[in-house]
Amino acid sequence: MALVFISHAHGDEALVRRVLALLRDGLELNPDDFFVSSQGGRGVAPAARIRDEILTRLSAARALVVLVTPRSAGSPWVWIEAGNRLGRPDQSNPFFVVPSERFVARLLEPVADLRCICLDRQDDLHELVRAVGETLGRPVQDVFAYNTALAELVRASQTAYSPFGERVGHARAWLKANAAAVLVAGLAVVAVALYNGMQLAEARRTAEAAQQQLATLNGELTKTRTDYIEAMNEEVSRTASRYLILKGVVMSAQQPVVHATVTASLSAVGADCEEPECTSGITTSLGEFRLDLARIQAQNGDDVLLSVMKPGFEVFTKNVRVDVRAMDVGLPAHTVALRPAGVSPGPQP
Repeated sequence: MALVFISHAHGDEALVRRVLALLRDGLELNPDDFFVSSQGGRGVAPAARIRDEILTRLSAARALVVLVTPRSAGSPWVWIEAGNRLGRPDQSNPFFVVPSERFVARLLEPVADLRCICLDRQDDLHELVRAVGETLGRPVQDVFAYNTALAELVRASQTAYSPFGERVGHARAWLKANAAAVLVAGLAVVAVALYNGMQLAEARRTAEAAQQQLATLNGELTKTRTDYIEAMNEEVSRTASRYLILKGVVMSAQQPVVHATVTASLSAVGADCEEPECTSGITTSLGEFRLDLARIQAQNGDDVLLSVMKPGFEVFTKNVRVDVRAMDVGLPAHTVALRPAGVSPGPQP
């Protein structure tokens, strides 16, 4: 059974994937450790009775994260899941999370006495990782291990529930709800003016002014929509570049190699190369490394030359194909096996 149950509305699936990635990287969990009803393979079985299956999964999960948004606040399932957990003194309280502080008062009134987490604040997200880790009895990884997932979650929350986006939505709703009334009012003015010949000229001017105002309003709404789409496209482009993270671990004789220099470049260059020709890093105490391929302007489908050097070991080189989609879903880390200098060559992974 899954360790972490994430309760949410289906419309927030993209935001939930970021929450899952944060807890996965921060606590070194596997995808099967999560129950997320909107994702295939991690939700309710097709033939299962929905309520019984959900309550069974909820009872087995050691931690419950409830994502409360304008979409999910009206969902009875979300509050059934949260209420079921609150009524179980033998289990931990749910962790309530909201996109931003401004949603707390209007969305969390039923549980206003409980602590909540804001997804657009980094300090709150560090606290969420620590709290879930304590509930599961799992150590929290180094901040560097989940810092990328944390930053992406903050940006995703700010984009999905930005004040600007809400204003655009309100403007569209108002225009849709009042379009008929505006049209009827304009027709009534024109009809009265036609009935009264003495006011015909004034009626025409009024109708023209109304049409101009409607045209101006439509133009402003179109410009607002265009600006919003451009901002979204720019954010998507920035987000895509953050998936260009090459992860791996350097080992020798089944032991991690510490302080090895790992370099990635788009072409064969010397050891003293600098960005943007190449980017490099040093392995951690666990032999792990993370290289930001955006620093060398790598793109999806490029072949990157990966090289690893450490005194006392032979130089290792390998071509790696950049696959952004695979990196996004958590491509397993590359394993590099170093041979001590002077040892006869053997098969390399």
